[in-house]
Amino acid sequence: MKPSLQRLRDRIESNASLSGEERETMLGLLADLEKETDSLGDHPDAEKIREAVTLADTATAGEAEASTAEKEDEESPLEALQNAILELEASHPKTANMLSRIGQVLANMGI
Repeated sequence: MKPSLQRLRDRIESNASLSGEERETMLGLLADLEKETDSLGDHPDAEKIREAVTLADTATAGEAEASTAEKEDEESPLEALQNAILELEASHPKTANMLSRIGQVLANMGI
């Protein structure tokens, strides 16, 4: 998960369209998400969160379109991220909310 988080951080830090406040908010959300996941240790839900972060990384890397074009029957990374967030809402609402906010800001940034 750490490489995915780092790539997301890099995209956020290099995005000129973000204000300083937006950038700090996003970086704070990523840090909180990392702490939350680390605190779960080997709990099965920790793996779901790691997968969601990887999906966010994949979706924002421009791989979503390529993946969708190649395999129309499979869900895109963005759809998979949304489904992962839905699965986490009941057991980890705070984490699901963080993932949702991260996804929304990334989408608004056009990343």
